[in-house]
Amino acid sequence: MPALNFSSLKQDIIHRIETGGSAREFYRCKYRNRTAVLVVDPEIRKYLRIHEYLKRRRINVPRLYWTDDSKSALFEDLGTRSLCAAYRKNPTLRYYRKTIDMLVKMQTARRGEFPVADCYDREHIKWEQNYFKKHYLVRHCRVDRPRIKELDREFNELTGRLLEAARGNSGYFMHRDFQSQNIYIKDGKPHVIDFQSARIGPVTYDLSSLLRDPYVDLTVRQERQLFDYYYDRSIRRARGSSYEKLRALYRLTCVQRSMQALGAYANLALNLGKDRFLKHIPRGRRLLLRGLNECRLGELAKIVLVTGP
Repeated sequence: MPALNFSSLKQDIIHRIETGGSAREFYRCKYRNRTAVLVVDPEIRKYLRIHEYLKRRRINVPRLYWTDDSKSALFEDLGTRSLCAAYRKNPTLRYYRKTIDMLVKMQTARRGEFPVADCYDREHIKWEQNYFKKHYLVRHCRVDRPRIKELDREFNELTGRLLEAARGNSGYFMHRDFQSQNIYIKDGKPHVIDFQSARIGPVTYDLSSLLRDPYVDLTVRQERQLFDYYYDRSIRRARGSSYEKLRALYRLTCVQRSMQALGAYANLALNLGKDRFLKHIPRGRRLLLRGLNECRLGELAKIVLVTGP
C-alpha cells in the first residue's frame, strides 16, 4: 500500500457523497491521476474482512488502495452508474441477469468459510418486524400501539412460516442490503458495495431485496423472469428445493424485506433528516401489500392498506 495518512487524504477531498442511508461517511477525493472514495467507518475492520472474502471468491468489489485499519479506507471509485441508474436509462434486464449471476456466485461458499458468524435467525426477524412497527407504523403512520399489538398473532405466524420454509435452504452468505443502489456498473460488470451488514441466512433474502426494490419499478413480469433466471442457475446447489418451495420462501422473505425497507425509509427521514427517502415509501408500501396478500396475512394487509392512499 502507498504511504498515506488520513490527514493527507482529507486535503484532497472533492466532495462528500450523500446518496445512501448509511451512517458511515463517504468522500470522493483525488488519488494520483484518478478519483477514489474515502470511507470513514469505526467498524472498517469488519468491512475489510468481508471485502477480502468476496475478493477471494472473485466477486467484483472496489479495489482497496489504502487503509489505516482503524476507521478509514480508500477504495476504487466505481463512478455514479448504479444498477438503479442503468435500468432507469434503459429498462432491460441485461445487468439484472449479470447481477443475479454474481449473487449465485456469492452464495456458493460453505458455511465454515464465511467472514461473519451472525445469523438471520428468529431474533433478527423479530428485530426487523419491531423496526417496521416503531418507525413506519407508529412514527410515520401514527398507528396506535394497541392496534399494532392486535397484529402480534400474524407477526408471529410470519416468523414461524419463514423459519419453517427456510429449513434446508438457510446457511447462505447474505449481503442483507442487496438492492440496486448498492450495485454499480463499471466496465460492463456489476460491482457490489455496502456489505458490512452481511449475515448467514435464507437463500432468497438477497433475491427479495433485489427484485422487490422500491428504488426500481420492475414490472411483475420482469420480476418473474428474473426469479426464473435465478432458479435455473441456483437450483443445483439449493439442496433439492422444488420451484414451488423456493417460490414460497421467496414470498416470505419479500414481506420481511419490505418491512425492513419501510422502517429504514421512515427512520432516515424522521430521525436523521434525510427527507429524500420519503419518496420511496409509496412503492415500498405497494410491494409490502402485494407480499402480504400473496402470503395471506390478511390483518397485516388491512393495516398497511389504510396507511396510504
